[in-house]
Amino acid sequence: MATSSKELKPSEENPVTLKIENNQASGNSGCNYFSGPVELKEKSLKFGDLASTRKYCMESMEIENAVLKALSETDNYRIKDNKLELRKGSQTLATFAIAN
Repeated sequence: MATSSKELKPSEENPVTLKIENNQASGNSGCNYFSGPVELKEKSLKFGDLASTRKYCMESMEIENAVLKALSETDNYRIKDNKLELRKGSQTLATFAIAN
């Protein structure tokens, strides 16, 4: 996963994941699992209040915080080169590889 400021490398034990299905988002933010509502319209994408588990992972808190911040600030998205870009205006906040 990449953020707008730098490339962050999640551990293999705690990969960052995002699944959007039936107006619900769920995934792993590098340490904790999250889920909550999402509103998807054409190119508009807004995450609602996300519930999250609350364990502490010293090695991955930077990734955790960056992922949750990107989700909270996202207002649109773009799919490019088999990657999902979460965006705020024209700024890319985070990039995820799309699983086949």
